[in-house]
Amino acid sequence: GGKIANEVLDEKIVFSDKIVVFSEYTKAKLNQKGIKNVVKINHGIDLRKFNPNINSYKLKKELNIKNEKIVLYAGDLVYTEANENILRSLFLVEKKIRDVKFILACKIHSKKEMMNIEKLKDQAKKLNLEKNLLMLNTVENMNELISLCDVYIHPINKHFRKPDIPLIILEAMAEKKPVIITDIPPLNELSKYNAVLKIKKNNYHELSDKIINLIADKGIRDKYGKLGRKVIKKHFNIDATAKEYAKLYSKLR
Repeated sequence: GGKIANEVLDEKIVFSDKIVVFSEYTKAKLNQKGIKNVVKINHGIDLRKFNPNINSYKLKKELNIKNEKIVLYAGDLVYTEANENILRSLFLVEKKIRDVKFILACKIHSKKEMMNIEKLKDQAKKLNLEKNLLMLNTVENMNELISLCDVYIHPINKHFRKPDIPLIILEAMAEKKPVIITDIPPLNELSKYNAVLKIKKNNYHELSDKIINLIADKGIRDKYGKLGRKVIKKHFNIDATAKEYAKLYSKLR
């Protein structure tokens, strides 16, 4: 994925028969470095596992979620610089929608991440937003967690430890959830399908406006949800991806 293009290219990569990447952005980066044996194959999403009809009643009960409007983010908070965007947008959204709850599913890998998450919780408490923020570490059934949300957001400023286009975004689209992403490469390659909403880097005002509009208007949520599922079916279907890999392997024999 994206990490390949920005790291020292070792012999395994240079002398590979084919290098598979997940975005045109990374393919172009490698081409610029003189690596031409690159093929782009989209991620494959299991449409049976990630579908709009998942029963999340048990998880809802476990997390004590009643009738709140749920905004979900899953991924790194610290190194992607998503934390400030999310907290500031929560502050603005809560002024308009009192029963909103942001769920942040973020695996903790280091002491630094733990400290930053504790800092985020403290800031939320000072802003009287404690009840509007739920932090989760490991999530066993991500498809159930996605099904709980009204809106999925991915307001990162840069990539960290994730493929070019994080699977969680595609999984949310597969479950007919409206998705908001930052307009940065290669994330913005999804924009060509007109099935996601975009915000500029660090623009938490734009993020909060889009969240408020989506929560307020079920028609817009449904529109982007249907478009998203359609895009995943057509371009990121696991069955089609498996065929692409089979085709590639047969050429290498």
